[in-house]
Amino acid sequence: MLTRLAQSNVMLAPLDRCNSTYRYHGLYATVLQAELRRLAPGRVAELNRRASGCWAERGDLERALAHAIEGRDVDQAGRLLWDSAARHVTSGRYTVIRGWLNRFAD
Repeated sequence: MLTRLAQSNVMLAPLDRCNSTYRYHGLYATVLQAELRRLAPGRVAELNRRASGCWAERGDLERALAHAIEGRDVDQAGRLLWDSAARHVTSGRYTVIRGWLNRFAD
């Protein structure tokens, strides 16, 4: 079913040659997020915190950190930032760290 949808150009694209992994078009994600903020604004932070935990379990610290920041989970965001800071500093990605830090309030 997903293969047929991707072939019919309905904002779904395969991410591999085997058609086993798909992604919605970024515009679709934007629309869904706007609808969530409109219909259930109180759930946005909670869902971001849950997404942060899921991404952290999968080892994707950058996505986990982004969701922790969006979910206003300062403790989780701090842990994730600390866990990945050395890797980013040693690879010269200071601007990534600065960008994350700039998203925090004083």
